[in-house]
Amino acid sequence: GTEFEGKLGVIAQSDYVDQQRNWRREVEVAFLTSDDDEQLQAMINDALEGVPGICEMPHNGRPALWGYGASVSEGTAFPVIIVPMDTILAGADEAEQYVWGRIVSGLQWSMLGLLVVVVVVIFVSVRSSRKVTRPIRQLAEAAGVLSRGGYDAAVTIRTGDELEELGDVFNQVGPMLNERERMK
Repeated sequence: GTEFEGKLGVIAQSDYVDQQRNWRREVEVAFLTSDDDEQLQAMINDALEGVPGICEMPHNGRPALWGYGASVSEGTAFPVIIVPMDTILAGADEAEQYVWGRIVSGLQWSMLGLLVVVVVVIFVSVRSSRKVTRPIRQLAEAAGVLSRGGYDAAVTIRTGDELEELGDVFNQVGPMLNERERMK
């Protein structure tokens, strides 16, 4: 056996290509390693048996996805591509952050809209309740005057509904009571 037996030699790696940009230059011999020797050996056996595949296996202390091709004949090279999982998931993480940002923004706008609706409802409720309570208050005050003998007590209610009719009837009660009192 030689010192290379059972090991995967690295012919080109991105660091080499990026730094040298010279494919004809001799490459230093390096060996492909994994933090999980057992899984690496299983991958090598698959490739040498002509079975390509993909597996998740740590590389340089980081989780990585390994894709490998099949060896055409015994002892020949086969391609291996190693991509760190954080590189693969970076786009998904970015998309997740974008979606969460949109959700939070949507919730903030919804809360603002809800706040506006609540303020409008309160405003309309107060205005509507005043349309009812003001005529009733006038009727109550006039009824107090009438009960003390003030037969000329009258109310002016212009609501265009049942309260206005009640005010008109109330205005007729004072003079009728006055007339009955005089007849006695």
